[in-house]
This record gives sequence, C-alpha cells and structure tokens, in this order.
Amino acid sequence: MHSYESGSSGSFRLRNYTRNLTLKGNPLPQTLRIDYELWAGQVQLGHYILQLEIHH
Repeated sequence: MHSYESGSSGSFRLRNYTRNLTLKGNPLPQTLRIDYELWAGQVQLGHYILQLEIHH
C-alpha cells in the first residue's frame, strides 16, 4: 500500500493497493503488469491495470 496526503487545508489521503504485479522475461524483463486499486477513505476510486513493454 502506498499513500499520498495533500496539504493541511483540504487534506485527503489516497491509498494504492497492489492486487497483482507480474514481471516477465529472462534474463532481462520484457513486460511489467501492475493490477491495483485506488482508494480515498472507504471509497474505491477505481481499479486500474498498468502494462509496460520494455524494449532493450
């Protein structure tokens, strides 16, 4: 989990819950996939998937 908190005058906290992290490739990574949720308090703001292709 990672958190971000804004300044004191309108403060809120965002939490990032990583559900799955996959790294493929041997010996050098070729693909990175991160499946995560973003939350503010008890409210789920979204479910996201980030997939990166790594070119060497």
